[in-house]
Parts: sequence; structure tokens; C-alpha cells
Amino acid sequence: MGGQHGSAGVAVTPLAPHGVVRVDAEEWSATVDGRPVSPGEAIDVLGRRGLRLRVRAAEELLSPATAKAERWRRYRGRGIWVR
Repeated sequence: MGGQHGSAGVAVTPLAPHGVVRVDAEEWSATVDGRPVSPGEAIDVLGRRGLRLRVRAAEELLSPATAKAERWRRYRGRGIWVR
């Protein structure tokens, strides 16, 4: 089952602060902690309350170059294109 703490995913809709994310091929309602997230951006799951995930932008604590490399590493081979 997806949505576990530490899982990675991608925003399906804008998260400002609520929206939808995809984690392990499942779509979840989510609330973002921190800055708003655009569709297609990588996210990290911080926790879950009921059927809503608490997430943050994956690169929030990383430099831009490191964040780009991390997004590529996470989604390579999953059929998800990332910028």
C-alpha cells in the first residue's frame, strides 16, 4: 500500500495547500507543508491522517542541481518524465 512515510511521488494537481498526488501508482488527497507544489513536481510523503497524505516538495531541502538529479533517480524507469 502506498502513502507510507518516506515514500516518493508526484503532484497530479496543484497543491496550495490541498490537491492530489500519485504515490506507488495510487492517487491520494494531500496537503502540502511548505511552499505550493505544481503538477508534475516530485513530492515526499511526511505522514498520513486517514485518507489524506501530508507531503512536501522533494527538493525543498536540496540544492537545485541535487534536486534535479534526485528526481531523475526516483522516476527513471517508472515511465514518468520529470524536468
